[in-house]
Amino acid sequence: MLNIIKGPGINYAIEETISDLIIVETQYSVLASFHNFGDIATATISGSLILILGYNRVFLHAAWLIGPALLIIILLKKKAIEKKRG
Repeated sequence: MLNIIKGPGINYAIEETISDLIIVETQYSVLASFHNFGDIATATISGSLILILGYNRVFLHAAWLIGPALLIIILLKKKAIEKKRG
């Protein structure tokens, strides 16, 4: 059963209460329902945006939203490497 379940939240829930299977089953069902809700909500929103804006604009807006975060991650990684070198 543990090999089938994926995701850090679900694995954490199982590791914390491995001795009590009723709690594990409840936690798994709650976390799985959150995951499924997220998938459905994301698909609904992205599908609507694609219909309204078109594929090209949706990918352009996604790049605008994620681009700055990626740049910050790259800069922080470079600073960490420079700090290690001294």
